[in-house]
Amino acid sequence: MTISRVSSLLALLAAGFSTVFLIPKSPPQNPASVRTTLPESLPGWTSRELAVSAYEQQSLGLETRFAKRAYRNPAGDEVQVIVVFSGSDMNTSIHRPERCLPAQGWTIIQNTPAEVPLPDQTRLAVTRLKNLRSIQDASGRPFLVSNIAYYWFVGHKNVTRSHLARSWMDIRDRILRNSDQRWAYLTASAVVTAGLQPGGKDEAATDTLLAGFLAALWPEISLLPGNSGPE
Repeated sequence: MTISRVSSLLALLAAGFSTVFLIPKSPPQNPASVRTTLPESLPGWTSRELAVSAYEQQSLGLETRFAKRAYRNPAGDEVQVIVVFSGSDMNTSIHRPERCLPAQGWTIIQNTPAEVPLPDQTRLAVTRLKNLRSIQDASGRPFLVSNIAYYWFVGHKNVTRSHLARSWMDIRDRILRNSDQRWAYLTASAVVTAGLQPGGKDEAATDTLLAGFLAALWPEISLLPGNSGPE
């Protein structure tokens, strides 16, 4: 190899290495705009804290944070709320219920978009899941239990009910805006109690229960100024 070729090769390598300094630094991380703790009570509701299972912590990563409470009203209705705050690895710490519910024994039989009316006349866009699970009664006979769950995602500036939309926003922010929008994933669920207890609620009444509950909860935990729908 001639001296001129060696010189050209060194110059090319130097130019290539110099582009490293043009790569943007890791984008700043902006927290999800939702409170990191759930209220202990709401009008007409008291609550108890729920423990984070070893499966949840191990499957979602050590940096993932949780807020979990079960709310109960004087009529005996119960709504469980889970908030998952992402860690630095979005691939492990944020996911859809469609991924974890089957692992807990639930079969998802319906997945539809829904909206919850809020006190400020806006609507919270959520994904509604109807789930079934087989359990045994006291005599060992199996029967089906139905559960309704609403979920959505909250970033630093955005709210969406779609996991695909959330993923797109995350990619867009990192590539085009050089920012990292941390996300929280929220779920509120209730069992359809008709046939399980006296005066139990059917599916429609369970939806009404969840919508009324979220209308009270969401304004208490949202840190977003009036942005309750998908982008």
